[in-house]
Amino acid sequence: MVVLVVASVIMYLYSCFRLNEQQFSVGIFVKTLYSSQTTISLWFLYSYLAFLITLPILRKLTKAMTRIDYKWIIAVYGTISCLSIFEYLVWKGSAVLNENISFFFMSIIVFYPMIGYYIDRVLEKTDFTVKRLILMIFASVVAIIVCCFMTNYKCSLTGDWSEASCQTFFDTLIFLPSITVFYGAKLLFLRYKPSNKLQKVIRLASGTILGIFLIERICRQETKPIFLFLKPYLHSLPACWIWILCACIIGGCVVLIIKRLPYIGDYICLRILGITKNSTGTTTSVLCITPTHFIFRSTL
Repeated sequence: MVVLVVASVIMYLYSCFRLNEQQFSVGIFVKTLYSSQTTISLWFLYSYLAFLITLPILRKLTKAMTRIDYKWIIAVYGTISCLSIFEYLVWKGSAVLNENISFFFMSIIVFYPMIGYYIDRVLEKTDFTVKRLILMIFASVVAIIVCCFMTNYKCSLTGDWSEASCQTFFDTLIFLPSITVFYGAKLLFLRYKPSNKLQKVIRLASGTILGIFLIERICRQETKPIFLFLKPYLHSLPACWIWILCACIIGGCVVLIIKRLPYIGDYICLRILGITKNSTGTTTSVLCITPTHFIFRSTL
């Protein structure tokens, strides 16, 4: 809750005094903090807050479930996700699945933590194979292609190419790449033990992820001249990649600097950014953030 308020204050002040997007008002800020968010990227903190409140019940549920239960949930989740594609192909958006047919595990704060627990704590080492990973990668690529096709199909059909319209199907099948990334990471570190130097680099980088996520809008906005400079010489997409990479690097450097601050750095990084110290004094992250959604491991 503390990090949500602090991050919201920072982003609101940045929006008011740096970008001049709105007039400063305590009342508007409180209303925005309660009903919306000061910037889109903070959705994660609202979801995480709901997850923490749900955690006591979710922990009992996940520990009591069998492997078949987890597979059933994945199958139902995938079926419902695919239905949104089929119904649009048939009815062009004029009809959707009855809202009363709802499942509690369709919520991202339930499904992704449960599947994260399933992969990390339920699956045996023998369940992690390269063959399965290749099949999962293939399914993930197909899922991305389908989402791209549906985005193009919908926008071409409606003539609306706005950002909101383009995002209708962008995460419809994101659960497949998300699960694949987590499964692949687990398989990699089961097969290959990184050197001590590489482990330090991984810990260092992972300790900046959530911090970068919180200040990404500031870093992205302040580095936008890089994109504008490169765009005439490169295609828009490569220029955008370089721009975002620079924003992430700068954001990571800012987080690392904050971590070096006495007292403040310890509190922010060890209590807020999800970094905990083990008995050896080293730090490990309790969160794994996948491309769009999150899969929690250690918290369960």
